[in-house]
Amino acid sequence: MIRDVIDRPTEDTLLTRRDLAARWKVSIQTLKRRERAGILRPVRLDGRIIRYRMRDVVRIEQDGCHCD
Repeated sequence: MIRDVIDRPTEDTLLTRRDLAARWKVSIQTLKRRERAGILRPVRLDGRIIRYRMRDVVRIEQDGCHCD
């Protein structure tokens, strides 16, 4: 199921930290650093659940900011 979401993303798709870390081939700690730096903006669900909007991820990828 998760693979289907990643293979056929839509603008409203939400990715988990694990999914985004795998997509960008970085650690979860790197994602947290990018959040603190303002590069990546998480969506908080129910307080502690973190997700990322696919449209934000694609925008960052197009800008070339997902690589260190």
